[in-house]
Amino acid sequence: MEQPLDSAAGALGRAMRVYGVLLALATTTFVWLPEVARWPPYHPPYERMFVAIFFAWGLCLYRAARAPRHNLGLVDFTALQGLLHGGVMAADVVQGHAGHHGAWHLIGDVPLHLSAPVVLGLLRHRVEPYRVGLTRGEALLFLGVFGVCVAVALFGLE
Repeated sequence: MEQPLDSAAGALGRAMRVYGVLLALATTTFVWLPEVARWPPYHPPYERMFVAIFFAWGLCLYRAARAPRHNLGLVDFTALQGLLHGGVMAADVVQGHAGHHGAWHLIGDVPLHLSAPVVLGLLRHRVEPYRVGLTRGEALLFLGVFGVCVAVALFGLE
């Protein structure tokens, strides 16, 4: 049986449901608006994988909203990926890697992803203050890997 939610957890749960639905619905753009969803060079097998992942993620986020306090890891993932994914997409659009329809990404999926750390992050912090939970060595390792990823994103593999 579900426990009643306090106001902070209730607000987080509602936001989780909204983002869950949005992530699941975003996958339909590959079918209904492929010129908006697809990035050149097109790779249908990769795109189908993307659709599957985003749909599963949206469904899990929606279900996790029943008990937001017990699913803060999924909220953290959603907020962090929003920051990173949205940031990379925005940089790719600005650099011209999104093709002729890059503006669609700047008004569609980029704001969706970049809003997740703001909305979910702030609501999550009201439920339970965020703690990194890594040792200094673990944090340095992850920062090093992140630095390599940023370098690759900025300077490319080409």
